[in-house]
Amino acid sequence: MKESVEQEILSLASKALSELKKVWKELFQSEAPPYCRKYLIRRIAYRLQEKAYGELSSKSAKKLNDLASQMEEGKSIINSKLPRPGTKLIREYKDENHEVLVT
Repeated sequence: MKESVEQEILSLASKALSELKKVWKELFQSEAPPYCRKYLIRRIAYRLQEKAYGELSSKSAKKLNDLASQMEEGKSIINSKLPRPGTKLIREYKDENHEVLVT
C-alpha cells in the first residue's frame, strides 16, 4: 500500500466524528450517512484505496455479487477448485502410498 494512503487510513481512527463527516463529504460529494463511526471509517478507508489503486474489476464485482446472491438464497458457497468431502487423495512417495480423505 502506498505509504501516504496507509498513513491517511491509520489517522482516521483518531479523527473526531465531525472530521470524519468532512472527509466523507470530500470523497463522496454528499452528506455522511447517520451511521456509526466504525462504518464511516471503514467506508472512507475503502474509498481512499479505490482512489489510490482503482476500483474492482468488473469480473471481480460480478463474482462478489453472485456470491452475495447465493448467500441471500441460503445456499452454501462451494469453491469448485477444492476437492469435495469424501474425495480420497493418494500420493506415492519413495515407493509408499499416502492417502488422505477430504472431510
